[in-house]
Amino acid sequence: MSEQRTGKVTAEIFEQVILRRLGAPDPGVVVGPAHGVDVGVVRVAPGTVMALTSDPVFIVPAYGWVRAAWFAVHILASDAATSGLPLRWMTVDLNLPPAITDEELAALWDAFSGACEALGIAVISGHTARYDGCNWPMAGGGTCMAVGPESGFVTPAMARPGDRVVITKGAAIEATALFAAAFRGHSPLERHRLVYAAVAPLLSGAVHALNIVARTPEESASISQPSAQSNNGTSV
Repeated sequence: MSEQRTGKVTAEIFEQVILRRLGAPDPGVVVGPAHGVDVGVVRVAPGTVMALTSDPVFIVPAYGWVRAAWFAVHILASDAATSGLPLRWMTVDLNLPPAITDEELAALWDAFSGACEALGIAVISGHTARYDGCNWPMAGGGTCMAVGPESGFVTPAMARPGDRVVITKGAAIEATALFAAAFRGHSPLERHRLVYAAVAPLLSGAVHALNIVARTPEESASISQPSAQSNNGTSV
């Protein structure tokens, strides 16, 4: 097995380490863990299933607590939404840095709760604490759940050649939106430096040229035409 240090584990590690050790077998598991599949699905009653997904709670205080909480909730909820089932519940584990004040925690959680309410999600359980060694942006983890008829869920494994794919937003919208929000208050030169710092490990191999269009989400929304992409470049 290769020695990978950061990011999601490789398909090889996932197959050899994770998939071979999944606890007790359960006939109620309709869709179990799979590399590249966002959700697991379990049968909770005849004809009714629950889709579940877990992700880190990703919070960037520099965005402001309201926007940081909005991103955190939507990152957690987006994977469960890919099941096609209505979102219902969320559990949240906040492992916070000791420096966060009670007032900041109150602002963060107020915004977090509001973002959940807007999506129709009820927070049903969790854990909240400050711990030494914890820091932003990975501030814990959460599980989002969606419930509906067994005939109503979908997964990427169900896709077949010839199927029509509906894309509601641009590709890689989650990472792009998070990164673009960091451009606020920075000059064009500073934005370019942020992009180059983020992709520096790729510039020595896979990427040999960049076409950087570094706009904030508000700037992009004000432009009706999408940015042009060069044949040998990448737009951000």
